[in-house]
Amino acid sequence: MTGTKPEGEGGKEEDGERGKGGKGGKGGRGGDGLRPWRKRALQIITTDIWRKDSVEEIIPLPQVAGHGSHDAKQAILTGKNGCILKPIQAPPRGVREKNFYEEVFSSQDPQKVEFQTFLPKYYGSCKKKNKDGDLAEFLMIENLTQGLTKPCIMDVKIGAKTYGPDANQEKIAKQDASYSGTKKPFGFSILGMSIYTGSTRDTFTILNKDYGKGLNESNIEDFMVNYLDSMSNETAAKTLGRILVEKLNPILDLFSKQTVYHMYGSSLLFVYDAHVLEKYTEGTVQLDKLSTAVRVTMIDFAHVWDGAGHLDENYLKGIQNLVQVFDKFST
Repeated sequence: MTGTKPEGEGGKEEDGERGKGGKGGKGGRGGDGLRPWRKRALQIITTDIWRKDSVEEIIPLPQVAGHGSHDAKQAILTGKNGCILKPIQAPPRGVREKNFYEEVFSSQDPQKVEFQTFLPKYYGSCKKKNKDGDLAEFLMIENLTQGLTKPCIMDVKIGAKTYGPDANQEKIAKQDASYSGTKKPFGFSILGMSIYTGSTRDTFTILNKDYGKGLNESNIEDFMVNYLDSMSNETAAKTLGRILVEKLNPILDLFSKQTVYHMYGSSLLFVYDAHVLEKYTEGTVQLDKLSTAVRVTMIDFAHVWDGAGHLDENYLKGIQNLVQVFDKFST
């Protein structure tokens, strides 16, 4: 089987080579050890549901990107009651991410508070035992697909520079060489996407990191052709693209002025409900309803550093170019 269907969803599955762009990545576990989508569901867990010293059976979620795609101990986990936890990485990365969430959601600094609008809601952390009996700590964050019937998800890493100031030369060389077709010219990288496509949105497809590595200046719009499924309905795709630009612009405005953080290796998670999009094309829901089924959220904060009063030019360039690419496609 080349893909993994979300629970409760029917529909066909495909390998994932679509459109003109890079090579489509297969779902499932391939020779590279990748699993399907790592960000499919980050489910809300509140501290009254999870006791911090409780022991639950936890099962790794399928992933196509991120550390959990090649290290089971770092995989996003789901408990037997369906809740999902994001594992805290080894120091210093995990400490930085946890501290970032806690600082933003407890700070009185207006610049830091402003980030709350663009992050998953944060409910603290908890400790759970895995199947090996090891005690691990997890972040408890918002489910970014909650309430969506057919969530279409895309992970876009922002920045031409995706390593922090503490990176060694080996890390720098490795990071600079990856996604070079888009990272340097545009300042962003397409890590993967999972999409429902076709006239009835019943074909589920996963495109993993290999697809994103095949994108470059000559075929950059291909990721929008795929993610927005313009081959099935170009008008609907352009409408969706304009909504995404509206969701991106406030984040662009934030980075045009904020000087408290510099972010490396952080992503924007794009989510929309293909079911609602289908209803919109049928004329049974209005544009405002479609807009509420579209979400753009900042994620992954293992490499957040003090901005020291300076603009984050690296992140700013990436999101500027991303907005421009979406805007051009949608007009």
